[in-house]
Amino acid sequence: MVDLAIFQGRLYAGTGWNGVIGQVWRSQDGTNWQPVTTDGFGYDGNTVVSNFVVFRGRLYVGTGSEIGSAQIWRSKSGDSDSWTQVAPDGPGSTGNVTGFAVYKGVLYAAIEPAGGLGAPIQVWRSTNGSDWVTVTIDGFGDERNESTGGFAQFGGYLYLGTRNDVTGGQIWRTKDGKHWEQAVSDGFGDLANIKVESLLVHDGLLYAATFNEQTGLQIWRSADGMNWEQVLANGFGDSNNFSTLWNSATVEYQGQILIGTWNTADGGELWMSTP
Repeated sequence: MVDLAIFQGRLYAGTGWNGVIGQVWRSQDGTNWQPVTTDGFGYDGNTVVSNFVVFRGRLYVGTGSEIGSAQIWRSKSGDSDSWTQVAPDGPGSTGNVTGFAVYKGVLYAAIEPAGGLGAPIQVWRSTNGSDWVTVTIDGFGDERNESTGGFAQFGGYLYLGTRNDVTGGQIWRTKDGKHWEQAVSDGFGDLANIKVESLLVHDGLLYAATFNEQTGLQIWRSADGMNWEQVLANGFGDSNNFSTLWNSATVEYQGQILIGTWNTADGGELWMSTP
């Protein structure tokens, strides 16, 4: 189960990966579930339904594929027979949709290449959800930026993290959606932070969690998006907690931060900040 969303009073879940076809399920009470699609919207190459977003009264989903192109679908009702594809297949949107953001009335989608690595990331934007233009197709000028983390809005800017196995993860930001500047480079000074995986705004600060398989994920925070301090260094005391997944497992709840970890040795964990 990759992502969850609430739309018109129902809870939606997207699933996939591990050799299965991406699916969407929904529930009115969180306990009883009905399928929306179990066949990747009719394309068995859609091996994951990766992200949801609500934009202009419609529910959008992004898909991923290891052999084909990322797709974006939308619906007015969420019903099984109501979905239409709004972003085309092809080299313009290959791979996985790794995140959505609605910023200043415009919908943004982050795209990573097929298979996750090997080509630079892309960012797409749309004012109506149907017509898409490319913001960047070259990894913000660095072809080694091979995948993306989650979006966040903070201090009037839209932020996005990247993966870079050579020079470390980066964070980029924009005020107009078209022109981007680098806010973080070189994995916060640690090349083992190969990706800035998730971003979250909490209590007037921007938080970033990294992907680090050597010492465990790190958490950094900033009051202005440019100057950062470290608040966690070692995967909550377990180096096997090496990452989160995009923004899908990072949330603010009842005034605290909750983070779900990616841990292939001991199983995923859930951690909560303290006041």
